[in-house]
Amino acid sequence: MIREATSRILAGDSLRGICIDWNKRGVAGTTGQPWATRTLKRVLTSPRTAGLREHNGNLYPATWSPIVPREQWEAVKAILEDPARRTNDRGGVYRYLLTGMAFCGVCGNRLVGIRKGDYFGYGCAKTERGEGGKCVQRSAAPVEELITEALFLAVESPEWDRLADRPANDPARGLHEQLARDQGLLDRLEDKIAQELISPEAAMRNRAEIERRMDAAREKLARLGDSRVTARVPRNLRVVWPHLSLDRRRAILKAVLKLPPEGKGIEVYPTGPGRRAFDPNAIKVTWRA
Repeated sequence: MIREATSRILAGDSLRGICIDWNKRGVAGTTGQPWATRTLKRVLTSPRTAGLREHNGNLYPATWSPIVPREQWEAVKAILEDPARRTNDRGGVYRYLLTGMAFCGVCGNRLVGIRKGDYFGYGCAKTERGEGGKCVQRSAAPVEELITEALFLAVESPEWDRLADRPANDPARGLHEQLARDQGLLDRLEDKIAQELISPEAAMRNRAEIERRMDAAREKLARLGDSRVTARVPRNLRVVWPHLSLDRRRAILKAVLKLPPEGKGIEVYPTGPGRRAFDPNAIKVTWRA
């Protein structure tokens, strides 16, 4: 289960989504209690998971075997301890696929989910707040189908396969290798201190420099979220899409869309007067290359 959770976090799923899924499946923790996000985060970021033990702030190889490889553990730790992630996790949770990615083509405000009886749509947040005239409101199903079909076609294209089959170009690989090298330097530094091959003052300076590099590498890994998610998109995405959590679906879409301030995401424009049929030309999308 820890390996599954690790893979899901790397693929863009959330602690919340995994806990909800596990509790529905009856997966209990060691105490028999339902899973909570704080508990799952503590398990996934614990050095023990990677076969390491911690002493005085330093990591050493443990006598037990790792559950997940160290490079995966480092990546998950960087994701879950990213300060931006903690800020974004405050408040409510997203309940709709395109919330935060779809925008009004008239005023530029975000579109929010609207449920009225059997109707489900997206409407301009400004209009819903009563701050102006009616901008844009559209039934959700055709908009979501248009966007997901475009995503499926992209994933099924030869170009996507060609790019996905070039792991050597994965920018995260070099960062993981750098973290491993620097951790080795830290470990050897402790040995040098024990053997009195280096003064405590010099060791302190070296340790500070190594830890600074490691912190910078972890920050870069956290910013590589989009490439990390796209690298783990299943080739049979169309088939498995209904079985993915909402968080995983949203992570995949966010990875392939250019959202503000980089781009305009999904823009929904009004259709012609009296037009009732769905008009795909009224939807404009800014995709990543």
